[in-house]
Amino acid sequence: MRRLVALTTLLVLVYASAAMANTSTSSWAQADIKLVVARGLLPKSASARPDEPLTQAELATLATGISLKPSTVPLDPYATVTIAQLDARLVRALGLSPVAA
Repeated sequence: MRRLVALTTLLVLVYASAAMANTSTSSWAQADIKLVVARGLLPKSASARPDEPLTQAELATLATGISLKPSTVPLDPYATVTIAQLDARLVRALGLSPVAA
């Protein structure tokens, strides 16, 4: 289980890095994005737009998939996520807040 969580976290970080990259060809992280989407941790729309930023709604879906607890609905589901927001949300979803502090 811990390996799955670590793999998921790594893949999400890869997705975030890919989303921040600006390339005109297919994303270098496309295979990883497809895996995260196949696991149900990101919506299918994420694989169709690999170079676009992660949205608050997608992050909420991801956090719910990792923690298996319902996530709060974001005020603006289409707002983009910063790396700091992604990191903080992943730490909370994985239950690592005490360790991170």
